[in-house]
Amino acid sequence: MKNLFYIAIFVFNCFIVFAQTGEIQGRVLDMEMKGEGLPFANVYVEVNGKPRGTLTSVDGRYSIKFLPEGVYTITCEYVGYEKVFIGKVKVLDGLTTIVNFEMFYDDVIIYCPAYIIDYPTPLLKEFESGYDFAKDEVEKLPTNNFKEVINLTPGIYAPF
Repeated sequence: MKNLFYIAIFVFNCFIVFAQTGEIQGRVLDMEMKGEGLPFANVYVEVNGKPRGTLTSVDGRYSIKFLPEGVYTITCEYVGYEKVFIGKVKVLDGLTTIVNFEMFYDDVIIYCPAYIIDYPTPLLKEFESGYDFAKDEVEKLPTNNFKEVINLTPGIYAPF
């Protein structure tokens, strides 16, 4: 009888804990593709200054659970699309708030410079009969163990 009482108290407390949070869910729609769901878009809210969010599913659906009761601004981002903010979204305890996003292409072209970096000289030099280590490169390595030198060479693995 005593154990039954403790189990009942535990179950009751679980309902109280889970009832103190709400949920936001909805869909992210690609308006350039006639309202199809946009997969893998980033949807998030800030809770106490920290982002909490999720990625959308293949059909554009998302769900952010266990949010404390309050008013939030929800952000949706996707590469190549304009970032969308929806503010003053009220989350109530034990309820689900539905928020859908309509995403449009971003017309701004971002210039990203490309850098070309020279690849360092390989540790091995090719000759007619095979490969040879470059002595000056091997001497610069921070190891005295020949096995480690071999394992540092790309394409070669020495399991011994």
